[in-house]
Amino acid sequence: MHYRDHVAGIAMDRAAASHDAYVAAGGTIVEMDAGEREAWANAIPDIAAEWAKGLDDKGEPGTEMLVAYLAKLKDAGYEGVRDWSAPVMN
Repeated sequence: MHYRDHVAGIAMDRAAASHDAYVAAGGTIVEMDAGEREAWANAIPDIAAEWAKGLDDKGEPGTEMLVAYLAKLKDAGYEGVRDWSAPVMN
């Protein structure tokens, strides 16, 4: 459990650092309206569940790590347009 939370925390820190570096280098973040975001999110294959299952199949806690990461996002105030944990929780 502590390892899982630690890995999720590292992922969140790296995501923030990547965002900041991208913007600092002149990158532009474009906000999409809610309808566009939902259509885009629903069109993407569920690679998160595939990744988690691949780890689970190797005896590693892929699903636990995915759920922990998504919980960290939620705790940080992020509200996604698609529940990426749904396939792995069923």
